[in-house]
Amino acid sequence: LAGRWRALRQHVGHARGHWGFCRDAKRVASAITLGLAVTAARQTEHVGHRPPPRMTPHHLSIPLPSDLSATLPSSEEVSAVFEHASLGMALSRNRVIVRCNRVFAQLFGKPVVEWIGLPGASIFPDEHAYEQFGQLASPVLASGGIYRGEHVFQACDGKLLTCVVSASAVNPAKPTEGTIWVFDDVTAERDQQRALREALQRFESLMANAPVGIIQTANRCIVDANPRFLDMFGYTEAEAIGMPAVKL
Repeated sequence: LAGRWRALRQHVGHARGHWGFCRDAKRVASAITLGLAVTAARQTEHVGHRPPPRMTPHHLSIPLPSDLSATLPSSEEVSAVFEHASLGMALSRNRVIVRCNRVFAQLFGKPVVEWIGLPGASIFPDEHAYEQFGQLASPVLASGGIYRGEHVFQACDGKLLTCVVSASAVNPAKPTEGTIWVFDDVTAERDQQRALREALQRFESLMANAPVGIIQTANRCIVDANPRFLDMFGYTEAEAIGMPAVKL
């Protein structure tokens, strides 16, 4: 068991004596969920009840023995992982946010304390978007899997955010124990991709409608030519593409 836990720590990353965080939100969600399950098992043991043989999410499939050793994470370690994550994280129960970290609070524009008790729909542009999200995520979570998808959310100031979100039930057998949500903000990347697509569309429009002949070359050969060029020189597109520019 100690070896498995060390492997999981290495899987998430360890740096300068503190938990490190990789960009893979699924790994972070798995580590947090395991920690919450272990903490719950310890609490059960503390009041004199033997914990069930499996307290971790189904997708991890790591059995926990009744004798939880010191190699397992303490509640303080679990809290540190949650609070110092480089990604936005939240814990919800019954569609209500019961805990979130500072990155989540900064991402959506309110202090941590003001998010506690708010409905999960608060971070969506509208109720319809929230319901659509639930239709996609709920079956995956109910089956014990990890949901991962890209969705548009809304910050408190009305700004729309594109995030890759991963979600994992703390205990699939007991949905009331809550769900861990991990948000990776990819808004800037998607904006750049959209700008590149728009620039390409403008270029293609210019090539197609320019009143002058335009060609594009690579390694001194024609790789693209607009209709006006083809008309001017009497080439078909198939004839022009690949032709050495020196032949002009």
